[in-house]
Amino acid sequence: MAQASKRRRVGENNEPNSTANDVVFSKDLLSPITAEERRKWQGFCEIDSDPAIFNVMLKEFGVHGVRVQEVLGLDPELLDMLPKPVYGLIFLFRYREDGSENQEASCPDHVWFANQLTGNACATVALLNLVNNISEAELGECLRSFRDFTKEFTPAQRGYQLVNFEFIKNIHNSFARKMDMMNIDLGMKNNYTDRKRSRKDDNADEDENDQAFHFIAFVPINGEVWQLDGLDRQPRNLGAYLEGNWLGSVAPLLVDKMAAYEQEEIEFNLMSLVKDPVTTLREELAANICSLRKVEKTLDDTDAEWKNFTTDSDDDVVRGPDLALGVFASLIEDSNIPAAVEKKVAIDESMSGLLDVRHDLINQQAKVKIAIRDEAESARADTRKALERRCDFGPMIHKWVGYLAENGVLRELVETVG
Repeated sequence: MAQASKRRRVGENNEPNSTANDVVFSKDLLSPITAEERRKWQGFCEIDSDPAIFNVMLKEFGVHGVRVQEVLGLDPELLDMLPKPVYGLIFLFRYREDGSENQEASCPDHVWFANQLTGNACATVALLNLVNNISEAELGECLRSFRDFTKEFTPAQRGYQLVNFEFIKNIHNSFARKMDMMNIDLGMKNNYTDRKRSRKDDNADEDENDQAFHFIAFVPINGEVWQLDGLDRQPRNLGAYLEGNWLGSVAPLLVDKMAAYEQEEIEFNLMSLVKDPVTTLREELAANICSLRKVEKTLDDTDAEWKNFTTDSDDDVVRGPDLALGVFASLIEDSNIPAAVEKKVAIDESMSGLLDVRHDLINQQAKVKIAIRDEAESARADTRKALERRCDFGPMIHKWVGYLAENGVLRELVETVG
């Protein structure tokens, strides 16, 4: 669960009657955060509900072949716009216990599920609960070893191992800023105090503003939809779904969950875990290369002078491995010529017919290459966004405001606004 509890005012306070919960800024507090400080910190920072952040985390976890993408709505038309297949959903909402009783008595062997045992780890728990149940995802050595090591563990034991897995924790906390870390530590202390106080009154109502935001996951496994909420003791089986339409089964449940909140409370976000579009595009390009090779070989066998009868430029045509586009020799070797191309070549082996097929393949290849480059730029944009999020601008802003105050500019601005 993401920390969203009551936090006492944090700021400069040199008054003699300041309480123990007040924090005085120090030079160390306002200095830029270091990687060592992040590594030694015992907590988990909050993670923004942003596909770019999740995609960079997946990449650094070593996961390939999948990508996180925002879901714009639960209408069938909007769900159909998502790249296929959709492997899972990540849902962010303001947490409430729903009282459901359909949790499993124990975690089934075919479901990998870990509990969330510390605050603010829900983003990583939800993400790992998803990818560890997707056979198509390439986990990378570290995560694959972790999944194999925890295969026979209970959800609680997996959660304990996850919290103490430095590889995962360091990537998660690479987004932590010094002020975030301080506020989370202070919030946890205040939470503990508030809980002790609330136990004295069994009828005390929970402050609505204290409810934290929380990530949970939904994933289809063996023909059934599973809700993987790290705060549940066990995973929840939501029932079977019609083949190929698991999203249609889970969408009404999400609509009902959101409808249970007040009308003005619209603090939800939904992201999907899909097959990385660039993977599909590279497969298409590999098939295109195989098709082009076959057509040109057939043309060579038909008339060695066929190039004199075409106006298509060969300057940018790819006929083999291309590292810049991510198409390797092994991918081309494993690719098959589409049946439609095989049929066209078989039906019309005349030079004019083959040249038409070649022309279509070259045009198709140009579009696929543009799409691959667009996806590569999208990945670079994610990396830039994550880099900006990891920058701790707090010390710089504090120093800049200090310079304004020293030169009297800040006072002038305050008086002008006032």
